[in-house]
Amino acid sequence: MSTYLLTWNPKKSKLTWTEKESQSLAKNKNVTFSWSCGRTKAIRKGGRIFLLRQGHQMRGLIGAGTCIRSTYEGKHWDKQRSNIPALYIDVRWKHFSTDPLIPRPDLDKGKYSQVHWNTQQSGIKIPDDIGMQLEKKLMAAAEKKVVVSPNEVHDQGKLPEGATRWVLVNTYERNPKARQRCLNHYGYMCMVCGIDLGEIYGAVAAGYIHVHHLRPLSKLKKSYTVNPVRDLCPVCPNCHAIIHLKDPPYSIRAIREMLEEQLSGS
Repeated sequence: MSTYLLTWNPKKSKLTWTEKESQSLAKNKNVTFSWSCGRTKAIRKGGRIFLLRQGHQMRGLIGAGTCIRSTYEGKHWDKQRSNIPALYIDVRWKHFSTDPLIPRPDLDKGKYSQVHWNTQQSGIKIPDDIGMQLEKKLMAAAEKKVVVSPNEVHDQGKLPEGATRWVLVNTYERNPKARQRCLNHYGYMCMVCGIDLGEIYGAVAAGYIHVHHLRPLSKLKKSYTVNPVRDLCPVCPNCHAIIHLKDPPYSIRAIREMLEEQLSGS
């Protein structure tokens, strides 16, 4: 199976999604859409495809799928070059996210370093053995991205954040800078039950914690800027799931009182 790399730079083009595609991603189904393949005419149906996010931020592999239609011509995706055709392929995406499943630095390690990852051009060929390894690594990364508490994003169904085996999550909680600032302030202990997962499970769970958004998303305006200390707090996965058993979510105080009541035996 031949393997090819496609690229995407958010500053040069935007992703557009239909409601149908969004629902398919959320329900763990593959979705199909076309992508420019540069000048390459060699990509054939059945080929393994990876998508690399380029640019200055959040670079890395964000998608993997299978070519279901060989190279064909279509209207150029860049409006400024609409006078010339572009080459495309149709891809059935098994995994897709706007954020990296495999961060760019990881692609400079071991065998992966044989590939010219700094390319801005779609359509370069990847050695098949490396393609197979990347597919396994990407699938494993997708497994780890599963997040409980899908009710957090009830109002954000039109914003797909992943593909197979993914659950949509609150973008405020996913923001790495906001998350880290929250944890720098509060630490890694659950603010409901007081558990530090690293102390219970050892090094494998050290630093693992969910970050919960305290204000219901329906109350936020589009121009709202999150305050990592005022709006976010660390909670363990169990407490996080209980918080979101209703909509709007339970407050931290309410869940803490539930837990204290159970522990006291009253």
